[in-house]
Amino acid sequence: MQLTRPTIGVTELALKSRLQSLVPNGYRFVGSIRRRRGRQSTETSVHSHFRAPRALFVDPVGPEKVLVLGECVADWLGDGAAAIGCSHDFLLINNYSVLPDAPPSSVSSYDFQLIQIPLRSVLPEREYLAIPFGDENEWKQLLDTSCSRLTQLFEAAIRYNTEGGLLTFLAGFLAPQQNPMGKLLPRDDPRNLVFIVESLNHHLVTLIGSTQNAYYLDIDQIASGIGKQFIQDDVINAISHGGFLSNFDFSRDQDRIEPPKPLGHYFDIRAGVFRASIWAELQAMFRTVQQADQVKLVIVDLDDTLWRGIIAEEGDRSDDTIEGWPMGIIEALQFLRKRGVLLGIISKNDESRIEALWDGIFRGRLRLDEFVVRKINWRPKAENLEEILEEVNLLSRSVVFVDDNPVERAGIAAAFPDVRVLGSELYQLRRILMWAPETQVSFVSDESGRRTRMVEGQVARERERKRIPREEFLEGLAIKVRMFNVLDEDRASAARAVELLNKTNQFNTTGRRWKAEDLQGLCGTDGSVIGFEVQDRFTDYGMVGVIVLRHSSVRSDIEQVVMSCRVFGLDVELAVLTELINLMQRSNEHRLTGVVQKRSENQPCWDLFQRLGFVETNDEIWADHGGFISTRQFSASVEWKERAARSQCP
Repeated sequence: MQLTRPTIGVTELALKSRLQSLVPNGYRFVGSIRRRRGRQSTETSVHSHFRAPRALFVDPVGPEKVLVLGECVADWLGDGAAAIGCSHDFLLINNYSVLPDAPPSSVSSYDFQLIQIPLRSVLPEREYLAIPFGDENEWKQLLDTSCSRLTQLFEAAIRYNTEGGLLTFLAGFLAPQQNPMGKLLPRDDPRNLVFIVESLNHHLVTLIGSTQNAYYLDIDQIASGIGKQFIQDDVINAISHGGFLSNFDFSRDQDRIEPPKPLGHYFDIRAGVFRASIWAELQAMFRTVQQADQVKLVIVDLDDTLWRGIIAEEGDRSDDTIEGWPMGIIEALQFLRKRGVLLGIISKNDESRIEALWDGIFRGRLRLDEFVVRKINWRPKAENLEEILEEVNLLSRSVVFVDDNPVERAGIAAAFPDVRVLGSELYQLRRILMWAPETQVSFVSDESGRRTRMVEGQVARERERKRIPREEFLEGLAIKVRMFNVLDEDRASAARAVELLNKTNQFNTTGRRWKAEDLQGLCGTDGSVIGFEVQDRFTDYGMVGVIVLRHSSVRSDIEQVVMSCRVFGLDVELAVLTELINLMQRSNEHRLTGVVQKRSENQPCWDLFQRLGFVETNDEIWADHGGFISTRQFSASVEWKERAARSQCP
């Protein structure tokens, strides 16, 4: 059953509820709508992006079409997609309704789906209202039963993810604003519905944690940030309704002896701000998953940026030096480092003086050696930044530079237009660094936690490279490469592969960005995904490269090769591809082709296949016509992980 429906605004949630009541159980209310980005009020815009600052936003990467699943509240939420320039389809799910085999459009046409499981289907008021307060065991049983219901509803609703790999965000529940039994009763008690709803949210997080390509949307936290008193309808409706303030009841109550005023007369309803904030959050989470405009290095000044005042001149090491906003910046930098973002310093100061004062200022909160690169001198900052980019082998577009001096900021911006420059808004710095989607990660890999040490090893390696002949340098590194089939490994390896494919720019033969579900779909006879790890005597770099292969009955195509800049110039890519090509030739895969789509940022890999002896047959396509030398020797030793060696994929 499909209903064509008019555009419905924020204040017309009541109409949606009536429409929903007309649809019999077991049927789905389906709608599809596309709108251009509308103009939001200043207040709505400011509030909606509070949790997702746009100061680091560069490329307009965002969802174009999404699927929304839920009941009438989710339908109303779905209309907010227009605020981010996105169209949507809606499917009604409640009362254990079964999803159709396919959504209104193909699964692949959606950028993600938003699922909102109705609280009432999980925690019906007819059950908790009938339980005596003193029967604690019965309340515990209610919580267990509700968790079981939530599991069943989750497994049914997540179908397009598990079968089609669709990126999924699941909304949690709004916890009641108060314990319905009273403020003074115990909080962590199964007879407190606040505790029960929060426990359901925890259970949902656990379910999501065991599902690939699925993430939790914390609408309770978003509502708290705006103010639940302006959003949540538990001041007028039952807790199990789990909805938002609206004038739904107003038209039904006009025949009373004394008709009430609209709910908006009593409450400052901010449902529109809440909805806009949810979509701003979804857009930010989508950008993080896609690794759009990802920040890889944050470089900070010191005086009046990392601490208050000019330490080297004033010598002030009192708590006031770092108390307040400096402590917030310090904490932000530490959490960025834990996510895998590199830290650097460019400061006009005397380095020995700073080193002498450092420990007394920070007292272990932030160590100087936690900054992977440090340029503390009196040279122009643009020169220092140029050296840093060369040392860490990063593009300027991946860097954020923070400085309190507008002249220094202008100098960096002029020399490196792609660098994102911050510092003019002191009290916005922490929020931007911590909350901007461009500094967020969808997971923390082993490589993320070790990134500072790995890059330090890279910098030390590059210094040695300049001192001795290249062949001697490579032989002395004792490079070891381990290859493996990514899809045979654990989820962390697959996630790291997606991260490399989507964040690598310089050594990326095509620049294609991948969804996790698309990569997973390659497993089998159609294709394979090969990863490789590298270590040398300086450090273990972890997983640094991915090769995507596509197979047919007559040939294999090396569809994409990406490699981290951390191992540039070590001939690792040649050693790995030589091993892979030899393996395929032994399997009678004689016809091999590779693709290189030349872009300004990927020059390091333009000649990849040429160096392997391939010949360019037409634009962007390279083929092996007998020029490949299988016996070529490299300094790096290559081996396969045992599990990968057993894989049917090469």
